[in-house]
Amino acid sequence: MKLTAHDFLASVGSLTLVFLQGGLAPTSFADDSIEYVRGLEQQAVAYRNQMDQMKVVWRIKTLKAARQPVYEQISHEVTVWAKGRKLRAEERREFADDSPQLEQRVLTEDYFIDTLDERFPVELTQQHDHPTQYALFHPRTLGTYATTTLTLDQHRVNEIFGRKDRQIQNVTKEQASSGDEQWKAVSVLTGAGSTITTWIDPNKGPSVTRIVAAGALGQDELQITYSQYGSRRVWYPSKVSFQQWEGDKLIAHEETVTASADFDSDIPDSIFRLRDLGLRQGRKVLVDGVRPCYWNGEQLVDQLRPSLPVATPAIQNRESGLRPLYMALSAIFSLAMLVLIYRYVRRSRPISPGPTTS
Repeated sequence: MKLTAHDFLASVGSLTLVFLQGGLAPTSFADDSIEYVRGLEQQAVAYRNQMDQMKVVWRIKTLKAARQPVYEQISHEVTVWAKGRKLRAEERREFADDSPQLEQRVLTEDYFIDTLDERFPVELTQQHDHPTQYALFHPRTLGTYATTTLTLDQHRVNEIFGRKDRQIQNVTKEQASSGDEQWKAVSVLTGAGSTITTWIDPNKGPSVTRIVAAGALGQDELQITYSQYGSRRVWYPSKVSFQQWEGDKLIAHEETVTASADFDSDIPDSIFRLRDLGLRQGRKVLVDGVRPCYWNGEQLVDQLRPSLPVATPAIQNRESGLRPLYMALSAIFSLAMLVLIYRYVRRSRPISPGPTTS
């Protein structure tokens, strides 16, 4: 095993303390190692955040779903384009007894698009108004948090290492089954009352290779295998396995395989535009939840005011003043419905008889 400079200095410091105190060395070596691992963690986060532009294709298999057996054995193929904060994903879901379903989502700094399927209108919403601001996970997040790939939109690259309540208790150097050296850190999350253990390979980015999160309700585990992609030989997960346990009972299991990853090609901005989604002519589009429009093959048309041009794709032009108008019309309609309901209730209420006289 190759001795690094860090290992040599730490060993010398430990032997010196043993000699001076005539006993076992104190925790100064562990303290130094903790700082070294903290540095590795920040390098791992920075390495992922540098993946600014990419196109990846995942094949996701839900082998077991927690308390939702209907979702077991579902196959997903997800293609994700990423350029800065702009994201586009095409998700094809294939059930055992159903035809494949295609969903498309686009997220930029200005708007969020969700095409769902043909049974529903396309939704176009201002990104800052959307209830889930990050409604689409970034491919750089894969393998950085112990969760399913399909719920990565709820997490961030630095979510574990950036927690203020995380206290590293112990670090050790281990040798993986592949022969690679990696650092193991056992931490306590004081705010959650749980323990989280991470393994980092300093020679693959560095990158996280395993995460185990344990609490009172059970344990979540993520295993990550890496390969190098592109001319820059970028280390990226080639396979991710997620398992969730309650005691010794496996309740959730998902496998994600990276079919391809392109870090070299330039991603055109047109990928993130409504025009490039291949919508059929006449497809309905609901803007900001209140403005009905449709796609005429070239641009969006307002159903209520067809002669009024609609900007594409960012329909929600604040200078147009149309959003307040449609919100006001929606409020008036709701108020009218309440009045009608109130009058109907009053008319249908039985009239109580008046006092009788003897």
